[in-house]
Amino acid sequence: MLRRWVLASLFLWSAIGAAQVAGKFYLEKQTYSPGEPVFLYFEVTNNASVDQFIPQTDPNSFCAGFAIRVLPDARTGYGCDPQGGFASSCLSSPVLLPTGKSRIERVLLNYDHPIDAAGEYDIEAFRSLPYSETQGPYFPSTTATLEVRKGLHFRVDENSSFDPAGLKSFVGQLHSEDRAERLEAARTLASVAPSSLETTLLGFSENEEFKSFAPLALHKLNTKRSMAALAGLLVKEPAGNEQEQAARFLARSGNPEWTPLLLELARKKPQFWSYVAYAAQSAGEKSLPLLVELLQSPDTVENAVSGLGSTGTRTAVPILLTLLRNPDHAIASRALSSLTQLTHRNGPGQWGPDAPQSQYDRWASWWSQSQSTARIYKASECGDYTALP
Repeated sequence: MLRRWVLASLFLWSAIGAAQVAGKFYLEKQTYSPGEPVFLYFEVTNNASVDQFIPQTDPNSFCAGFAIRVLPDARTGYGCDPQGGFASSCLSSPVLLPTGKSRIERVLLNYDHPIDAAGEYDIEAFRSLPYSETQGPYFPSTTATLEVRKGLHFRVDENSSFDPAGLKSFVGQLHSEDRAERLEAARTLASVAPSSLETTLLGFSENEEFKSFAPLALHKLNTKRSMAALAGLLVKEPAGNEQEQAARFLARSGNPEWTPLLLELARKKPQFWSYVAYAAQSAGEKSLPLLVELLQSPDTVENAVSGLGSTGTRTAVPILLTLLRNPDHAIASRALSSLTQLTHRNGPGQWGPDAPQSQYDRWASWWSQSQSTARIYKASECGDYTALP
């Protein structure tokens, strides 16, 4: 109850100082079923006596001005990556908002937040939206900025059923003449991935327009066919963002079946830090021989140091302590980050202006006393961080 009161207090105001243009967040309803799309709506209204221009971009992209947290969120904490992919565009163009009119955008919460499980969820939503009476070449020539904060609540009820047939409109929308509508449909279907649409979702990897959503769709389907198809993306050429996302989801699955494939990819492409990190996450202790090998090359040493933080193994800590004393600032900094990721510990002033090497004595002292009892965290485990003694 106290948490609800705090949220309400934090977000009591909205659109302060926005007499010209006002905005509000809202949900369609308060209760959803597992596997049902949950959209957060944002409505902006022009209350001015003249028309205004506002930027128009994909509301699910990181550059749309939204900052949204959904609590409880298993991703909260250092080293935890988003649930969704990076299939969003920052391309923007000005759109006219006539006086007295409103415009509504919606953000798919399932895409970038783990809300599949039944439970109670709180939303902390923020939007920053520039607007102007004049139109610039690509964006409005900003004369003012609307800022809106809002706290909302919804629940996913395990006793509430959602008919997958309700997604039929999104299946039809895949063939819309409007590209934005097609992409929204693909994102939505990939994010909820009902097994009844397995064939449709498997086809995303062969569709030039939808292929960026394929890794998420195959991961969320989590069937024998879809996971095999996800592994197939790793060897597909030409390589792109889909390959990186496939590696991430295979590592996240925790299935050792994919470990040899991920290790082979990291060995072939060690210059890509993500492949090294996902292989380390999947293989754990078994990735140490490869990581130690990569430490020997100036071209791959930094990626190897970061990879050690993803192993979730106690054996990596002494190696990282040695690397923390390395005179190279980049190597020592990555060693410090990896130590933090493995132990969920922070040194006082750890990220201050002092050289990372200055943290060695404190870390070494703590480890000498705690090496047999300290908890070591896997890359997928998130949570609170504790200060070093």
